[in-house]
Amino acid sequence: MRKREVFAALLTLFGSSFGAGAAVTNVSLAVADWQKTNLVFGGTDYQGPATVANTASGHLLGTKTTATGGTNYSLGLHTVATYNLQDATLRYNWRLSGQGSYSGIYTGLDTGDGHAHLINNFDPNSPFAGFMTTAWSYLGSEIIPSDGWLWTEVTFSANHYDFTVSKTGYGNTDFLHGSKAIASTTWDALVAAHPFFQLGDNYVAGAYFEVADLSITTRDVPPGPSVPEPVSLALLALGLAGLGAVRLSRSRVS
Repeated sequence: MRKREVFAALLTLFGSSFGAGAAVTNVSLAVADWQKTNLVFGGTDYQGPATVANTASGHLLGTKTTATGGTNYSLGLHTVATYNLQDATLRYNWRLSGQGSYSGIYTGLDTGDGHAHLINNFDPNSPFAGFMTTAWSYLGSEIIPSDGWLWTEVTFSANHYDFTVSKTGYGNTDFLHGSKAIASTTWDALVAAHPFFQLGDNYVAGAYFEVADLSITTRDVPPGPSVPEPVSLALLALGLAGLGAVRLSRSRVS
């Protein structure tokens, strides 16, 4: 084995040992993998009449079946499974249809009890209402186009997250983008979070939200120093022996 080949083999071996690869999880949009959240406030359950289904394309579709303005009533869904969002990027492609009128929506992550939103305010503009609406703004909510697709991307780090909400694609900054600090308790809770969508305050029957894509990408994180495994040590010794043999062979020839 040539010296260059031995060196390349060693680089490959230890590069694979010390490098961390990104992993992509495509979150299921099947109805069976989602459940209604508990929307109980002050003893009142605000989970209203609604249907949950999959479209012909496999999208997740949640539809309010009555016209209920004001706080009554909502449709909240989150994943049955939990996901680790620490050092990860959350992406989802979605839209809200207000049926030509006013509807409000929250999207993001919750802790499993529905009304305790963990991360939900992807809006850099004061007063940070924490939700988006069709038709008109309420309490500073951002107005989004009814039936218009949006791409949300959120990247989490230990003390903050960066986000974009785009009308054209993941990571684009044509609509909303910014960065926000998070507390250590929030960071700890991100290890087991539920993606969620909550629609409410609609004034026309048939308002719905639709989710076309939802994924989580774990970023490369530089690993700490590690002790080589016995097999790695054996291969290292073999490689060094090969280098020694090459040198000895060259010295005899010369």
